[in-house]
Amino acid sequence: MRIAACDDEEFFLNQLEIYCHNYQSETGIPVEYHKFNNGEETLEYFQKYPETDMFILDIKMPGINGAEVAELIRSRNSQTFIVFLTGIMDYVLKGYEIGINRYWIKPLSYKKFQKEMNLLFQKKKETNQKYLIERIGGTTERISFENIIYIETIGRKTLVHKKDGSYESTTTMADYIKKLDERFYRCHAAYIVNMLCIIKIDGMEILLDNGDTIYTSKGKRRAFIQAFHRCIRDK
Repeated sequence: MRIAACDDEEFFLNQLEIYCHNYQSETGIPVEYHKFNNGEETLEYFQKYPETDMFILDIKMPGINGAEVAELIRSRNSQTFIVFLTGIMDYVLKGYEIGINRYWIKPLSYKKFQKEMNLLFQKKKETNQKYLIERIGGTTERISFENIIYIETIGRKTLVHKKDGSYESTTTMADYIKKLDERFYRCHAAYIVNMLCIIKIDGMEILLDNGDTIYTSKGKRRAFIQAFHRCIRDK
């Protein structure tokens, strides 16, 4: 797992480095740790490594603060695990708007860190293992859940949009929602969305990380927003 931490206090950065080393030694899970003491350096790192598994961010820092860093990261990567490491529970509303996964309160115990790392590793493992078996043209293919961004209806057929293309299917929306897991939500009669691919919800519009915009309906919006927050919190 690749982890990046940003804090203007060297003590907490060094503590996290020790925790990562201990976790790797105990579990055998490789952990690559990078530390930064300001938001600018963290964003430069993110430009090079946008698929980093976890960002641990102090909120209050000189220059670009942790909330601004988190917002920029989330706008480019809807799936990375983002944690606010802070001394007080501030920026809670902002965190929900951005899609923060966790708040860790200083001082952080190793037991807490270990528990959260186990959760992240398990979620990552589960996400990568689930898939559909689809008939596409004349071939049978395995499509991972992680690769599906959204599904839409086109006439009597459905169009499945993936990160690496799209394909038509005769499977109904009702059948798809039964096959898919809790990260998927039918936000509109015409759309099923992978909530881990959502960048922003603005009114009825849903901006996805491939640049497409889809929609929720007025009747489904409230339940959809609640499901989105649960999905981001628990992923």
